[in-house]
Amino acid sequence: IRNTLVIALGSVAGAGICGTTLAVALSRYRFPGSRILAGLAYLPFTLPPLVGVLAFYYLIGKGGFIARCCEQILGLPDMVIDGPWAILLIHTYSFYVFFYAMVGPALANLDRSQLEAARTLGASRIRVLFRVTLPLLRPSIMGASLLTFMSSCASFSAPYFFADRFPVLSVAIYTERNQNNQSAAITLTVILALISL
Repeated sequence: IRNTLVIALGSVAGAGICGTTLAVALSRYRFPGSRILAGLAYLPFTLPPLVGVLAFYYLIGKGGFIARCCEQILGLPDMVIDGPWAILLIHTYSFYVFFYAMVGPALANLDRSQLEAARTLGASRIRVLFRVTLPLLRPSIMGASLLTFMSSCASFSAPYFFADRFPVLSVAIYTERNQNNQSAAITLTVILALISL
């Protein structure tokens, strides 16, 4: 239970930072290629979870592309990302799109007159951020956080491939079901449902 909560909360933090930063950058600033990047930012929506995890496995896993490059070019053996860090990396990539898709439109529809009024009345940029902008974005941030938390709790493929010694509830349910321990599988399923709710 603790591992599942740690992964879920870490996924919310990582995806929230990446997705919100990308939404701010692409909604506030224009630069060459920003429209293409804005379209590519929705790519995790189109990628099936298992395909994404397998792509990361062949990229950062044992014998993956990055591990081989580090070993052959830099002479650094065992440069493998594994365990909870790999899960957090995969979840950050897979779930940042929730924040991007919800915060981006909220930023685009933000009432600029409120921000200008706060600045005109003498508020600093930091004060405007924390007292005006973030309260206006709170519903979209909370919605994206809830989606990310529940999706991370239910995630199966990333913990299954990358966390042999870091048990989480979704993989434990699968293991108990395969060992024909129906009561344990049902109990863990109820616990996971309660955590998600």
